[in-house]
Amino acid sequence: MPRPQLIVLSALLVPSVAVSQAPLPDCRPAPAVWTDYFAALSFVESPFEDVVGVHRMTAEEASRRNHFRLEYGADRRLARVVFGLGDIPRAPDHTGNALSEAPVTEICYAEGVETRRFRDAHGNPIYTKGNVAEERFTLDSLGYRRSLTFHDADGAPIQNGWGVARYEWSIEKDGTVIEERFDAAGAAAPIRPGFPFFRLRLHFGPAGYLALMENIDAQGRLVENTMHAAQDKLEFAADGQMLAWNVYDGREARAEGNGPRVARGIREFSASGFEFSEHYRDRNGASMSNAYGFTRSLATFDRFGNMLSRFNHDSSGQRIVNSETGYSGYVFRWDASGLRRLGLAYFAADGRPTLHRERGYHRTEERYDAAGDLVELAYLDRAGRPVNRSDNGVAVIRTRFDERHRPVHRAYFDVQGRPVAVGGRTELTIAYRPDGYPAR
Repeated sequence: MPRPQLIVLSALLVPSVAVSQAPLPDCRPAPAVWTDYFAALSFVESPFEDVVGVHRMTAEEASRRNHFRLEYGADRRLARVVFGLGDIPRAPDHTGNALSEAPVTEICYAEGVETRRFRDAHGNPIYTKGNVAEERFTLDSLGYRRSLTFHDADGAPIQNGWGVARYEWSIEKDGTVIEERFDAAGAAAPIRPGFPFFRLRLHFGPAGYLALMENIDAQGRLVENTMHAAQDKLEFAADGQMLAWNVYDGREARAEGNGPRVARGIREFSASGFEFSEHYRDRNGASMSNAYGFTRSLATFDRFGNMLSRFNHDSSGQRIVNSETGYSGYVFRWDASGLRRLGLAYFAADGRPTLHRERGYHRTEERYDAAGDLVELAYLDRAGRPVNRSDNGVAVIRTRFDERHRPVHRAYFDVQGRPVAVGGRTELTIAYRPDGYPAR
């Protein structure tokens, strides 16, 4: 599975424009009748799959560690998913999955419909994956998901940030699920950016976790993509932790394929449920390096579950530089509460400070106001001096927030304090609709 690149900047906020402001239909999640706590969410490839927690925790453990809180209503349906540290919601981290993005996801149900909406850590409504205010599933008479569309704050159907406007699922006689995705023009869309699987046949194992994902044509025949892959076979532990993936080509032979260009990826987890290692094998089972030049990545965590570091290693266990980014690993700094990230720094294989090859800085410095809002993000060189990013020329980003902790103004500056245009603008003023969504 391709590992997402580390993202430093938050999602781009855009200035307001005149829009229709008709509210979305009412959606109120059911009151929680019982609650479960988990260290992570189970790996998923499709929104057809349920939201499932992995590595169950007690409420006492959750009071002092990052966790996912899954709340269920009296009808035994999932009503709310919250990622937080203790009682404080926060943005999901490395323990989420490709579909988890918001601190709070609210789920409500009507006849034949499941609706999901999203909130930030302070309870404000937010967009996810672009301009998506609502995900709307249609359900069959047994409650299985059959389609998914995305909607803006006015309820209009839109295309999400992955280029998908609609998912459709059909359940075959043998229990497999056929998934198709379409963009706003009705053309077939890939499973996600950089992963060119299109029409899928999904096989699920005895515990309900995805066991095999096949890229197929309209007749059900395997289709090998441009990355030498036609099948992904997944291995799960009984508790839902995804332990390994295996890539096969159109002839159903093992292949070094998809983004990492490996035949097998193996994940290892700590006693706390965190993935601390990922390493790779070739089609013959021998250790191999991925497309970025490293054989294994190793991570460390603090007592709250925040990641402290991740470094890349070769087959002998020595640290090695990522051939694309120019660093061997990165190190995070957190405040005493574990809630606020204070900085991120990149290092070479020998442990010396280094620059991000594409962005041109060594580390970030993050400053918060008394309310806990991130008001300044600065980029520094190896000597700790402010530096302009090499990709956009920005040295400092300053943000103002309103009383609801919503960003209302953002400005970009270089090391001399001069305004810098990002996306054609040196500053952004963010307005909000009466329903609380950012105006678009």
